[in-house]
Amino acid sequence: MCLAGEGTGATVVAASSLLNQRVSARAVAFEPRHYAKIKEFSLPLPEDRGDDPPPRKSLRLLLGPTDEAWWQEELDAYAGIGFEATASPATDDPWRFELERENALREALGLSARTRPPATARRFVEAPLDSPRARLWTRLAALRLTAEDGQAVAVLRAADAASDARRVAVELTPESLRGERRIPRCPGPFGGTTVIVVPAGAAGAEREAWAALEDDDPLAAESRFYRLRVATGEPGRALVDVLAKLQSEGRTNVLVVPATFCAEGATMRALERDVERLADRMSLHWMPGLGGIPAGG
Repeated sequence: MCLAGEGTGATVVAASSLLNQRVSARAVAFEPRHYAKIKEFSLPLPEDRGDDPPPRKSLRLLLGPTDEAWWQEELDAYAGIGFEATASPATDDPWRFELERENALREALGLSARTRPPATARRFVEAPLDSPRARLWTRLAALRLTAEDGQAVAVLRAADAASDARRVAVELTPESLRGERRIPRCPGPFGGTTVIVVPAGAAGAEREAWAALEDDDPLAAESRFYRLRVATGEPGRALVDVLAKLQSEGRTNVLVVPATFCAEGATMRALERDVERLADRMSLHWMPGLGGIPAGG
């Protein structure tokens, strides 16, 4: 078994590896967070197992620059009872961030390391919001871009980008959703309707481009069980109007998605409030943006 985690998840993985006396596992912990409570646990002494054979387990830690001394002290204590653990600094090169983590996992799984040719040009993407979901979706977008030509794409703040690094846009447009399926389907066994909500304040040309995507309806072209509608915010095409029309047509299974890479919580709560009166009569699903949809999937 391989256990792996990042951040606070890495702390859970490390604690599970250090303290368990039954499960054989290789654990990989990437930059653990909120780990001070681990010192409160007593060492799992061999005599606590009784006659059971010791599990085959190990822990590899990739640590931030301020964490190494704390963890080394803890690992020294566990080394005294025969626990195999190693700690090393995580890379500070954002263009090697994902590759380092992938190869640590591959090693734990007994797979050969993945290599990548030297970058010919440095590219980066920015997370549109400082939220866990936005950061995850941006990392997934960077991985997709990396896979296209094998050249690493980093996730950075614009302020951290070197002068020779080129920003790659991840913003979604109607044109970017054509071709390979990028529009999420409404969940449910009998299909449904996806409603894309154009942000308030969008220019007229932008609203028209989104409305044209509905006219082409790529979802319906793929399957007669799915359809696309666009709420542009214009009179008669606000989200509540679009949903009310769908209800009158007997189409009550609906996924609502803002036409943005990743929407903040306040935006999603406002949309839910706008259609609250319909929530008891329709099966409404919510997705906070289009950034989490992989190309072709």
